[in-house]
Amino acid sequence: MERAGINLDWWSNLPSQWKDIFFINVEFSERLTPDMQESADNLGFEADLYEYYESYFSVPFELPNVGNDFIEKLSKLNKVEIMWSNIDNIEPISYLRNLKTLSLHVTKVRSLIPLKNNLLLERVNCSECEITNLFGLENLTNLNYLDLNWNNITDIAPLSNLINLKVLQLRGNPIESLSPLDNLQSIKHLDIGNTKLTEIEVRRFSAIQSQCNIDYYGRYSEKEEPIPIVSSINKKKAEKFLLNGVFSADNKDYSSAISNFNRGIELDPSSERLYYNLGVALQQIGDHKSAIENFKMAINLRPYESQAYFGSSFSKEKLNDNISALDDLNFAIKNENNPANKFRYFYFRGTLHYKMQKFHEAHQDFDKTLEINRNFLIGYIQRARCKYMLQDFTGAIDDITSIINSAQNSPDAFYIRGISRFALGLKRAAYDDLLIAKKNGSDEANHFINKNF
Repeated sequence: MERAGINLDWWSNLPSQWKDIFFINVEFSERLTPDMQESADNLGFEADLYEYYESYFSVPFELPNVGNDFIEKLSKLNKVEIMWSNIDNIEPISYLRNLKTLSLHVTKVRSLIPLKNNLLLERVNCSECEITNLFGLENLTNLNYLDLNWNNITDIAPLSNLINLKVLQLRGNPIESLSPLDNLQSIKHLDIGNTKLTEIEVRRFSAIQSQCNIDYYGRYSEKEEPIPIVSSINKKKAEKFLLNGVFSADNKDYSSAISNFNRGIELDPSSERLYYNLGVALQQIGDHKSAIENFKMAINLRPYESQAYFGSSFSKEKLNDNISALDDLNFAIKNENNPANKFRYFYFRGTLHYKMQKFHEAHQDFDKTLEINRNFLIGYIQRARCKYMLQDFTGAIDDITSIINSAQNSPDAFYIRGISRFALGLKRAAYDDLLIAKKNGSDEANHFINKNF
């Protein structure tokens, strides 16, 4: 049966929280320029609607009386954002038949059935809610973007008819099969990290949907906790502890830094920056196990945070958990666009591969490091080490010779060129290099001379 439309009687019976939500969203649609809207979207990832409103209109929110002109605007509304809210029932949304974009990020929503008649919907974000099934989405064939990350969904069969879907985010859900997506030829990006999908199932789907970019990193954990909703007052207090902690860490007062970060987390356990910075501070005092736990919390809060993965990788390497360290590092590299960070990541992965005696892979990593910074002397030295281990002695000599004028005080440079020359039978030149390395403090060179000359 067709429900009655939006009118003043309907409005008067709405719960007050929904009146606030709808009024703020209408105000945004009317008053924000495109640039302001983009900025507001970014803020919304960290703030509730009331903070949104006060930040952009510089006045406390107060719901006024509304008339038919407002009701007409609401009926035409095509975008609604509800974030960081305790809303659990979205029945009022079903009346907005012109809706094209809906965000329910970090809410208590469990059921999407009220959306079954919102047939114009194109973009829906239901990440970090409490959704267990997808009933209500079956006929939303205009959907092209759907974010369902970090819910508790096991069956994605209701998505099988969404023929225009291009981006689908399913990270952190205990799904085991992708078969309902087999015929969705429009899908271009699929995030299925931290699920229960097997590699066999992912390879099967990848063979069918070769045009789809699949992000398949991480394993599902039933112990993940929902992100808490934090008041704006506590967020601001926590921000002060974050700044104090960073200041202490910059001055190498790690005890004070750790104390500040912990106090900030007590106020705002939804801040990945607090957990990340706490992890870094714990690394500085050698507590790598605790550091890893805090990097994990940062990752749970923001799954694509490459620096948290890098931090976790660094600490795992220190604990000799090299395989897991490499997994974290690979993900960090995949999700990092900043050249300076990529430079660090490739270099660290090169040293990790070398430690694992994967010399060919290490060589490739140092190649990529030097592509970013051709003046990085240590990169040439490390690549020369790899070439020596791969028995490319001429290549090792060439690498060191190309930088030797800038590496006069480097015992490693002369040592590597010396042993490479020795391997080619150039004993006189080898001895000269090794002697310089020995004089510069190389125990390796001293041992090699004593053994071979």
